[in-house]
Amino acid sequence: MRAGGRPSRRVLPLLLILSACASSGGGSEPGAGLDAGALALRRAEFEAARERLVSVRRLCGEARLGRQALLLLSALELDPRNPGGDPGLAAAYAASYLARPETFPWTRPVAEQLYLQALRLGGEPVAESATPMEVVVSREGAPEVCERSDWEVTAGGDLPVLGRGARSSRSGGGSPPGDESRRLRNRIAELEAELDRIRATLRP
Repeated sequence: MRAGGRPSRRVLPLLLILSACASSGGGSEPGAGLDAGALALRRAEFEAARERLVSVRRLCGEARLGRQALLLLSALELDPRNPGGDPGLAAAYAASYLARPETFPWTRPVAEQLYLQALRLGGEPVAESATPMEVVVSREGAPEVCERSDWEVTAGGDLPVLGRGARSSRSGGGSPPGDESRRLRNRIAELEAELDRIRATLRP
């Protein structure tokens, strides 16, 4: 059951974690691309973010920066501010990430939450070997700069704002949270009335 508003409260903290972890100031081309993609995502510039992150993924493949780009791409598709977000793609990106072991254990639960949120919002379960075609990479070795690990500490920032036009669900517009709550209350009342009727027929 998708209650309006809940996905944004759960997904936005993940976006903050991911963008903060990818926003260091590395000078290498893939590192700068990842940083630029993360910054564009924080600014809700989704097309620019996608372009940068897909480029890093294609260049770096399964190296560290390429896999971090996968996480950010999954977050991009789940961002409730993104009118073109696709939970199916989000699930596929997260599944591709989870298909391989990870050096940093903390990233796996983040990827799992992204995957589960994608399923909750309508994405289909993904085979572990499935990878979206736009981020399919060659098996050749990635450049050494794709293994960057010299993260810099960055200053904190304001929380993102969920605009009035953001969707409350991925099913095509969705309903306002108040409407959904009213429907649920009405349905519960109907079920309770039906139970009362059944109990009355069973009394001796």
